[in-house]
Amino acid sequence: MNTLLALALGLVAPSVAEAGGEHVLVRADAEWFTEPREDSPAITLAEPPRTHAAPQVLPAALVAESGDFVEVELVAQSDCTSSRTRVDDRLETVHLYVKRDAIAPVLAKKFSARYPDGSRIALLPGVAVKASRRGGRVWVLDNEVELAIPTSSLASSYAPPPPWVEPAPTELFVEPGTPTRLGKSLLDIGVPPARGRKQRGTYLLSYSAPCIDVTVAIAAKHVREIASGTMYGLGGGGSGIGVLAKERWIVPKGTPLLTPTGRAVATAADDIDLGKPPSDRTACLPFEIEVEDLGTRAVQLEATPAHRRKLELCAPASAIRHEKRRPGGPS
Repeated sequence: MNTLLALALGLVAPSVAEAGGEHVLVRADAEWFTEPREDSPAITLAEPPRTHAAPQVLPAALVAESGDFVEVELVAQSDCTSSRTRVDDRLETVHLYVKRDAIAPVLAKKFSARYPDGSRIALLPGVAVKASRRGGRVWVLDNEVELAIPTSSLASSYAPPPPWVEPAPTELFVEPGTPTRLGKSLLDIGVPPARGRKQRGTYLLSYSAPCIDVTVAIAAKHVREIASGTMYGLGGGGSGIGVLAKERWIVPKGTPLLTPTGRAVATAADDIDLGKPPSDRTACLPFEIEVEDLGTRAVQLEATPAHRRKLELCAPASAIRHEKRRPGGPS
């Protein structure tokens, strides 16, 4: 049995820190604990996957190991995945614990392969890998592909990749459902290619995704030019209007925020208005952690109900700043 398969089946306990990477991939349906104990308060961000398709994982920064637990810091970037965590804007440097078996196998070294028909693929560290007796299975633009990835290139942590810049699409169109070839694998790719080159009766079409560059081969008769001008965009956000109260109780920016048992989990990213006086000892508030699905056919995360994604964090009453408006002051 190869190393990756043993790792995936839980027959070996990898040392995450010894792998030398700065980030790890955590199963999206894992429990995230506030302390390295199973009886500590925990949140769950996503429901278990309904199918055994693409790995549903979330990147996190590796902090340390503690027995059967791994301490991680939540990160905003998606790295090579199609999902990421979104932390309450009032928080920063959120540290939680996950079980060691919640860490997914990952590509830790660059990998590339070329095939006789001109097709090829290149992967950066951070790509999730599923166990395979021939190497590993990865998801390439919503297609599962088996590649001869050496076990020495796989680990439980990785160096985070540089930010991905989405290339402008070409004016080439492949009808949906028309198979393209990567070696002997057939891929159905539903997005315009980034580049195209005709080679006799074949088109070599290049596509790019986070941490993945792939060139596939297709019969030239299935490719045609289209008019340019298709636009893609993101929706904007809204704004709100606050009301200046006569008295305010503020958790100052940079204040450590603690669990009810007193462990520091995060810090205040900015001043937090409590809206009411604190109790004698602490001021506690709920903070929600979300998981964002970046929208692929292969990976569709189902978020857990909001109450399962909330952390109750507290600041000591001694850290609260009390502000009063003076009569006749600005409104």
